[in-house]
Amino acid sequence: MKFSLNSYRALLFISFVLLLFSCKKEEIKATNVTEIKTPLKDSITKNKGEISSLLCEEAIVIGQVVVDQEVVNTEIQVQYSGGNGYDYSSQEIASTTISGLKLHLPSGYFSIQRSGILKFKVIGKATSVGIATFPVVIGGQTGVLKINVSDGLTPTSGYGPNFKDVEGTVYKSVYIGNQLWQAENLRTTKFNDGTPVLMVENQTNWFKNFSTNTTTPMASVYNNDLTLKQSHGVLYNWYVIDALSNGNLKICPQGWHVPTDNDWKILEEYLGGSERAGGKMKEVGSLNWVNPNTSATNESLFSALPSGYRLYNGNFSYKGNYGFYWSSTENGASHAYFRYLYNESARIIKNSIYKSSGFSIRCIKD
Repeated sequence: MKFSLNSYRALLFISFVLLLFSCKKEEIKATNVTEIKTPLKDSITKNKGEISSLLCEEAIVIGQVVVDQEVVNTEIQVQYSGGNGYDYSSQEIASTTISGLKLHLPSGYFSIQRSGILKFKVIGKATSVGIATFPVVIGGQTGVLKINVSDGLTPTSGYGPNFKDVEGTVYKSVYIGNQLWQAENLRTTKFNDGTPVLMVENQTNWFKNFSTNTTTPMASVYNNDLTLKQSHGVLYNWYVIDALSNGNLKICPQGWHVPTDNDWKILEEYLGGSERAGGKMKEVGSLNWVNPNTSATNESLFSALPSGYRLYNGNFSYKGNYGFYWSSTENGASHAYFRYLYNESARIIKNSIYKSSGFSIRCIKD
């Protein structure tokens, strides 16, 4: 029997329909469905709070810490910049130098691309007097915060008692942390037993120590102008300080001494570090300092003056721009350490120079 083309097509269509109805739908089971997992809340990565700088050296201390007393209402405020707007966690930081003290920082968030203030609360009870230091790690930045621990017996700021040198000159004093400093430049022309200091005006005679390798104690007034003695004091070479050179005499009044390099370091740390301590020490305004008298606040009452110096060759320089102060600490046979401040900076800077140079002296209480 023969099939036409149309008959053949009809047969194929009927076969297809029968096949379609003979298929069973697949039962939906758990085993053949791809599982879609929802992340747990705790597994979601949080954005991390970050900052671009942490200005620990410019930290501000509010309140005080006294040894063996529970700290109350005291905090260290430190500025940051470049915040990214995200959170930071709370933390407690133990002091690495004085036991019993911690800093507590509550959780918070950094301002977006702006500066802000972190407030670290000081908690605990200090077991000793000194500088408490705290290593800070936050927002991708590190630094060290510091606070002075006082003995509670003496003030940590403000003017102290006046005192006299052997010539009867009266000086102000000022408490800065646990130290008591002379608040004016020394201007005596005698050692404290009454022995005169050699006052040298002639440039050639001043240069002799350097040119002949001698160690004669000498002093002078800037530019040999005695009208400057009252306000700016006397410039002394380092041999005036050195017991081996001066016959074991002392230039500071009884009960006082020329500060060591470490005495200066303690002062710097208490005033917020060398990068900003100078501004807190400089006399305010332009009566003595040349403009700009950068960052000068004199909040320490140290009242540093730009009294210049006398170079080892006898020349006078830098009055109005720089103030130079001896330490009693040597740096080798020919040099000694000193600190200086200048009109265009908030810094106090350590350096060393020939001992035959002439600098100002500020005494510190024994």
